[in-house]
Amino acid sequence: MDEQPLTILLVEDNLDHIELARRVFELVYPQDRFFACTTLREAEHWLQEHQVDVLIADLHLPDGSGLDLLQHPYLNGQLPAVIITNQGDEQHAVQAMRSGAMDYLVKGNDTFRHMPAIAHRVYGQWRVIEAKRLAEEKLRQHEALLNAILQSARDGYILLDADGKFLEVNRAYAELVGYEPDELMGKTIAEIEALQSADQIAATLEGIRRTGSALFETCHRHRDGRLIEVEVSVTHLPEQGGKMVTFVRNVEERKAIQRRLHKRERQLATLYDTAPVGIYYLVDSVILECNRSFCQMTGYREDEVLGENARFLYPTEEEYERVGREKYAQIAAKGSGSLETQWKKKDGSIIDILLSSTPLNPQDWQKGVVATALDITGYKQLIASLEQARKAVTESEERLQKILAEIPAGVVIIESQSGRFEYVNRAFCDMIGYEACEVIGKDALALNLFSEASFYDQLRQDFWLEKRFREVEITLIHRNGEPRQALVSAHLITYHGEDHLLAVITEITERVKMEKALFEAKAHIERQLEEMTILRNIDLAITAHQEIQGLTETLLEQLSRMRGISAVCWMTQNASQDGWAIQASFPKGLNCQIKQLLERLPIDLERLSLQRQALFLPLSDGIGSCLPKSEAVAVLPLILHEQLWGALLLFAEHEHTFDAAGQDFAQAIAIQTTIALENAYLYEALSQHHQELLEAYQATLSAWSRTLEIRDKETEGHTQRVVELGLKLARAFGFAAKDLEVFRRGALLHDIGKIRVPDSILLKPTQLDPKEWEVMRQHPLYAREMVRGIRILEEALEIPLYHHEWWDGNGYPFGLKGEEIPLAARIFAVVDVWDALTSDRPYRPAWTREAARTYIANHAGRQFDPKVVEQFLKLLDAGEVT
Repeated sequence: MDEQPLTILLVEDNLDHIELARRVFELVYPQDRFFACTTLREAEHWLQEHQVDVLIADLHLPDGSGLDLLQHPYLNGQLPAVIITNQGDEQHAVQAMRSGAMDYLVKGNDTFRHMPAIAHRVYGQWRVIEAKRLAEEKLRQHEALLNAILQSARDGYILLDADGKFLEVNRAYAELVGYEPDELMGKTIAEIEALQSADQIAATLEGIRRTGSALFETCHRHRDGRLIEVEVSVTHLPEQGGKMVTFVRNVEERKAIQRRLHKRERQLATLYDTAPVGIYYLVDSVILECNRSFCQMTGYREDEVLGENARFLYPTEEEYERVGREKYAQIAAKGSGSLETQWKKKDGSIIDILLSSTPLNPQDWQKGVVATALDITGYKQLIASLEQARKAVTESEERLQKILAEIPAGVVIIESQSGRFEYVNRAFCDMIGYEACEVIGKDALALNLFSEASFYDQLRQDFWLEKRFREVEITLIHRNGEPRQALVSAHLITYHGEDHLLAVITEITERVKMEKALFEAKAHIERQLEEMTILRNIDLAITAHQEIQGLTETLLEQLSRMRGISAVCWMTQNASQDGWAIQASFPKGLNCQIKQLLERLPIDLERLSLQRQALFLPLSDGIGSCLPKSEAVAVLPLILHEQLWGALLLFAEHEHTFDAAGQDFAQAIAIQTTIALENAYLYEALSQHHQELLEAYQATLSAWSRTLEIRDKETEGHTQRVVELGLKLARAFGFAAKDLEVFRRGALLHDIGKIRVPDSILLKPTQLDPKEWEVMRQHPLYAREMVRGIRILEEALEIPLYHHEWWDGNGYPFGLKGEEIPLAARIFAVVDVWDALTSDRPYRPAWTREAARTYIANHAGRQFDPKVVEQFLKLLDAGEVT
């Protein structure tokens, strides 16, 4: 028989039937290759590794149905199949045909005898069906391709009816004439044609109908009126009602393309000369042409190469002959040849070459061969380097295995879906008490590594949310039942081509024990620190609040912040010594509740007054109900210098607050509170005494200033006016209350030094001579000498000593300049001059306010600080200067 041999696969669990089928195929079609499988699984594996032409499968197999095999991914309708069965019915036959079977046979006496013919018939039918399917698919593809070509073509496409009206156009033509495709529908070619009249167009169309086609050049009119030269190709379609297929090409674009092609030829010539690959042309092994890179690669000049046999390029005759044999053998087999060789450069050095050769005419090698040569010396060196790197990676992997086996942390690789361990190191095995062989292939639950399965499931869910986690604390159960604390970090990796979880597990059992001990120590230290902080805050309160009221409020607030303290109360004895009174409590508003609690509490306050010892008492439910969140109370007598100052009551949320350490601290608080109260009482006494001294100083300064006014014949009230005006201006500059008091004293003393100036100079009615002026200018220094040693007055010397200094440095007694002059003196200088100018003097009447204002403004930057003048004028314009 001349039919082509087929590969037949029979899937049949009956060995007798298999043998019968084999004998029939060998008899009828000995050239066919016959194979058999007895199970569905065996057949699936066989199909993965072999090519089959016809599949014959039993409907009922030990591990499934032959119909399942038709849906196998390696089959899936790609080859003809026949289903056979012992007992057939119409339902099974329909099911087999729907599943893709070409035929359905019921086993009988003649089934196996006709099986070879059926197989070849089915294969022939399948070939016909497949060819038809491929033809139809190819036709659809061609139609889609044609439509895509027409729509994406650069040439214009028009389908005209018999009268020349547009039926279809592609976008290329619409863009050529400046329209949208749908705008051309319904127009005629006569509306676009520019060179022919309507009669000429009709004649042209008639000629095309007679000849069947035409090719001519004309002009079409653009929407904007431009004429476009085009080449038109028309084909008449009489079988489609006389329609005409027309292709329009822009001739100007073609010419531009021709110019670009010419330019491309020049570029290719340049590329040939500048290509980084050596290119040369040989005829009978003689080099007739080569490019610049060839010469650079070999070190020869072009005139040294052309006309020479290529033999001179090779280091040995043997290599030259080998390359020739292999190259031409490849050309004969594949049309071109490519192989590696070595060339010898002009300087004698050897380079590695990748040589590719292609004949100009595959049928006539005598017309020559074009060859390219690529210098791969560097590439070969790179390959050698990569090989070394590969060896290094292999060695690194071996070292990694050794490291994983020795590191103290557990390292495991877990299959992502099943959770089974696929790798564990020695450290992990030691951690859980198993050998590696006992762990591999099992999951954590099977090994009872977690006391609760829900925790393990939640751990896996958390991992899949982020695909990683870091240092999650877990408890592993050792083989002996002991819990082991550990930190686990994990992330997703690809291991053997599949997703796995890589986890590093560090045992921290001892660290957890140490952390617990450290936590307890830390809590103890924090308590001590908290107690020290409260003691320090009490010290700060002593410093910040000298008066009794502010101090007690701050003290009670600080004490209420003690750990476990719910309320604080300060009590004192009545003056008659026969009772106690609540002075303050915190939180505020608890006096009534505390009083009710004390009435129920078994405390002998009289005995406390005598014994003066701290009491720490629990509060029963009945008593503690008066003060919510209080289960115990500490009654602390405040004793200083053998004298009872009162009692401090601390109410605690829990009875254990007053353990041994708590009692010691409470008594320390009582001592500190007593000291604070004593300091406050002492400060109040000192403050009263200090105030009396200040009032005495103030009265003395006022008397001095009035005396000086009388002696100097100053206008009455000058000192008081400059004091008040100066204070007003100082407040505008943000002086604090303390600084304002110093300013007041300085203003009262501003001319105190004039007491030491002789009357002959001070009261002289005429101009002072230079010597007299020298004496007069000493009065600021006299002021400093007069108050030396009086600290409260030395603080106020800035105004008496510097108020005659000028901003530009022309003042006295030191000639200070700008901000070298104290601000208080700069302020007072302005108000002193203003009052002097606007007041009557024995030698002149008072200036007007306008004239004095002009003088002050004009002397800003000379005699006065400009900023002080600016602020003074603001007060003046606001009506605040009288």
